[in-house]
Amino acid sequence: MRNWDHDPIEPLGTFDWIRSASATDRAWGGWFALAEMTTVVGVVLRRFDLEAVDLRPEAHSMHHSTFASRRGCEVIATPRAGIAS
Repeated sequence: MRNWDHDPIEPLGTFDWIRSASATDRAWGGWFALAEMTTVVGVVLRRFDLEAVDLRPEAHSMHHSTFASRRGCEVIATPRAGIAS
């Protein structure tokens, strides 16, 4: 991991940190991943009808910066009529 004290033309590496206005520096990858998933989930919910494969309640746990289902949260996704893919 390296700090932001390098040539701005040089591409950032996977684990590089970008200085921000906050008191503590942090990587932004997790934030971008959550923002991207908000978009992806919205598109999936608009384009598909979802039905649970297993109707039992699904337990969850924290996995890094997101929640993860314990059994995989399997669903049947059926394209909605009249929605272009």
